[in-house]
Amino acid sequence: MSDITIAYSIYGDFDHNRLVASIKSVLTQKKVIPKIIISEENLESKLDGINKELPIRHIYSKPEQNSNGQCVYNTGRIRNRAILEADTSFIYLNDADIVFPNQRYFFQLCEEIDGDEALIWPPSRRLIQVEVDCFLRLVDEKGINEALNHLKNPNEYVANLSGDAHELKVVSHKNGRIYTTEISVFQRYLVDESMKGKEPTFWYDVVHIGGIFAPREMILSVGGYSDSYITWGYEDVDFQWKLNGIYSTRIIPKSKRFEVLHLDHPKSYFSPEQNIRNKQLFEKRQNGGVEKAVKYDLDRLR
Repeated sequence: MSDITIAYSIYGDFDHNRLVASIKSVLTQKKVIPKIIISEENLESKLDGINKELPIRHIYSKPEQNSNGQCVYNTGRIRNRAILEADTSFIYLNDADIVFPNQRYFFQLCEEIDGDEALIWPPSRRLIQVEVDCFLRLVDEKGINEALNHLKNPNEYVANLSGDAHELKVVSHKNGRIYTTEISVFQRYLVDESMKGKEPTFWYDVVHIGGIFAPREMILSVGGYSDSYITWGYEDVDFQWKLNGIYSTRIIPKSKRFEVLHLDHPKSYFSPEQNIRNKQLFEKRQNGGVEKAVKYDLDRLR
C-alpha cells in the first residue's frame, strides 16, 4: 500500500540530523510505502540535493523579508505547498523532530481511521535534549531501528539512553492538555519572572499537537492551513478547529503502537509577541465562525 504522503514543513534553523532520523523512521515502515514531501522555505536551501540521497520530493521557496531584512516565515503557506503536491488519498502532517518507533504506525493508522474524520494528537514521548546527539550518532552508525532499541523509558513521558530516573513536573492545564517539564526548570520558573510568557519554550505536550492524519480531499475542502499566521504558533490548532467544525476530529488512541518520539531541542524561534498576535488572530477567526474562516482560506488556497 502506498496511498499515504508524509508531509514535512521546514524553515529557519532546523536540525538536518533530526529531519533525517525522522525520514529514516518513515522509510522503515512495513505494509505501507509512504511518499515523502518536504516543503522548505529559506533564503538559501539547507536541503539542496537531499532528494538524491533519500527517496523524497523536495519543494523549495524563498521567504518574504520585512523592512529590516528579517525573514517572515508563513508557516501555513509552507505546509500547504506540500499538501498541494500530494497525490495520495491520505496525508500525514508531520514535524522534523518526530520519529516513529512502531514500524506499522501508518498501517495501523489506516486501520484506525473511520469515515469522514481526521485523527490528531498521537501520544508523544520525549527524548531528553542532552541525549539527542548521542541518539542521532547511533542512527547514523547503526540505523534507526537499532538506535530505537537502545532507548529506555524511565517514566511515562520521557525516553533516555541511560535508563536513569528523570523527575518531571506534570500539570493539567485548563485547556485540557497535559504538559511536562523538568523539576529544576519548574522550580526556576516559580521565582524567575523573565520566564513568564515563554512557557511554550520549556513546557512539553504529552501528545504531538502537529500530528494530523486525514484524507487529502478533506484537507483541501477546508482550505488547508490558514496563511494568516506568521512564524510558529496556532496554525495547526486553527487547522484542526476547521477540520472539527466541518467534519470531525478524534484524538489518536493513547496506545504504545501509536506513540511517537519527540527529539527535544531548544526553542529559540519562539517569540512571545508573535505568539500573542497569532492567539488573537485565532480568537478573531473563531468569533467569525468556521464557515467564514474556511471560505477565506479556500479563496487564498486557489
